[in-house]
Amino acid sequence: MNSFSGKFIGLFVILVTILATLVVSSPIPELGKRQPVLYLPSPGAGPWAIKSTQIASWWCEDAYCSPKDQVTIKIKNSKSKTVTDPIFVENAQSGSYPLYIDPKWAYAGETYFVEVSLKKKPSVKATSAKFKVFKTEG
Repeated sequence: MNSFSGKFIGLFVILVTILATLVVSSPIPELGKRQPVLYLPSPGAGPWAIKSTQIASWWCEDAYCSPKDQVTIKIKNSKSKTVTDPIFVENAQSGSYPLYIDPKWAYAGETYFVEVSLKKKPSVKATSAKFKVFKTEG
């Protein structure tokens, strides 16, 4: 075996050993102990008309979220004050729900966002893009 082959094999063995050590020593999160992650891609940034209906859509990336579990949906203003009654919907794994932009709480020019959280673990939540609302004639 020539000197180049010997050095190449030696370097290869060292790299494989380092890689194997890193893989074995990295912690693997146990299922159930990992924090679930919610995503809320809609409604988007708008602006949205008062009296329109927008769709809140969510999904959870972890097996922690079950179709039998509920999510809590809230619409909040720019000061994070909830402006609607909480809405409870089944299927924390993924789902969607129509949201009416009600003139009882929606004021033209104001900024709002939607928050979806797991009912059984409210600290797990996602927020939508902030959106403004506008008034249409009629």
